[in-house]
Order: sequence, then structure tokens, then C-alpha cells
Amino acid sequence: MHMGLGDYIYTSSTSRRSPPWVRNYSFVYTQVFGLALDYCPRGGQITKRIWVPLGTKDFSSTIAALPDDVDAIYLGLGGADAINFLNQYQQAGGNAKLIGGSIMVDQTILSSKGKAKEALVGVDAAGPFADTWKTPSGRRS
Repeated sequence: MHMGLGDYIYTSSTSRRSPPWVRNYSFVYTQVFGLALDYCPRGGQITKRIWVPLGTKDFSSTIAALPDDVDAIYLGLGGADAINFLNQYQQAGGNAKLIGGSIMVDQTILSSKGKAKEALVGVDAAGPFADTWKTPSGRRS
């Protein structure tokens, strides 16, 4: 679960209205549940839950269905799915703040080339530490 991420997002940013947009399987359900346990009691609102079926490659209709009045979008996608979404979201002109599940900020995405990796700059996430982080603080850890 992502206990702590909801509190962090609510207290350290302006994200007050967010839809989780995630894959439709149990692993991600527990991540969303953990996020909601911290986020909602503090006043954060999950405005819409969009559960995307496994095997989705074209996210354009789901991106079009995202509410316009949200501060952030939580993504529970990983691997090629996350790369596809991030590329398609940028191509569609999406500009909401992104919040990442643990599998969205894994080495598959952080090691990818192109726009998908660039979309992760500044993303709040709960997950493993990136072993290729090249900042001074990352090298000390």
C-alpha cells in the first residue's frame, strides 16, 4: 500500500482533487487504497476512478475522459503501459501533475528513452529508490 503518499501529496502540494487512473487488477487496488487512506481524510477528493482493462495499448479515449478540473492524476501503470500512457498523454497536451505508483517509477520507465522519462521529472511517487539517480544526494544514499 501507499500509506504516507496521500499525506505527502496533500500537505506538500496543491493537489486537492485527483482521479486515480490505473490498471484493473488487485495489485494496484491496494496502492490506491493506501493512497486514499491518507489523502481523503485530510480533505483531498478523488473525483473519478478510471479502471483501464489489462491489455490496453491505446489510452486516447481514457485520456479524453479525464476530468478537466483536477490538480493531479495518480497512475498505477508500469513498464510499456506507463511508457505508452506517458507518451500519449503528452501528445494529447495533458498538463495535470502526475502522481506515480511504485511500478510507474521503476527502472523500466526511468531507463526509457524519450518523452516518457521526461514526463516523470517532478512526479511525486511511492516506490523504490532509483539506482541511476545522478544527483549528489542520490550518490550519497
